[in-house]
Amino acid sequence: MRLHFFREAVLKRRVVVLAVLGSLWLAGRLIAQTTPFAGVLAGVSTLSADGRSITTGNQSAVSLYKPENGPAVNVFGGVHLTDYFSIQGNYVWDRNRLTLTSTQASGSGAVFYEQSRTSAQHAVIGDLLLYFRNRQTWFRPYLSIGSGFVYFTSREQALLALQGTPSVVSLK
Repeated sequence: MRLHFFREAVLKRRVVVLAVLGSLWLAGRLIAQTTPFAGVLAGVSTLSADGRSITTGNQSAVSLYKPENGPAVNVFGGVHLTDYFSIQGNYVWDRNRLTLTSTQASGSGAVFYEQSRTSAQHAVIGDLLLYFRNRQTWFRPYLSIGSGFVYFTSREQALLALQGTPSVVSLK
């Protein structure tokens, strides 16, 4: 009985030692194959326009949001851990001009405003990338998952039109 227990313990120890050595060997190979990368992309930031209307028995309200295209910059860097797996960090900045329009009409009259604004976004994002083809191919589809922080700002540029006393957005 003791001999059987002793052999089992020796076998478990060997399995653990082989697993540790195999893990160290694999980690060494992964680290030896890492390739850093970095880049900058510039482009056009496009936001979607939106509108909303509400009509009740004797009242009507319409709000419109009209964005303009603006500049965008993405600075990124990361490490290819293998041909199929990478880690990447991004900083993204973009800016757009906006026009907000709101009109409210009721039996007592109409109030409206039109306001010009600028909007900016700063984002820091970390991504894990899983590629479906190796680095030697010219076309590499990938799956990305990530998380980060985004900071939005919006500033009033000009009040273009005003009638009555509507609730005007004034985030400065």
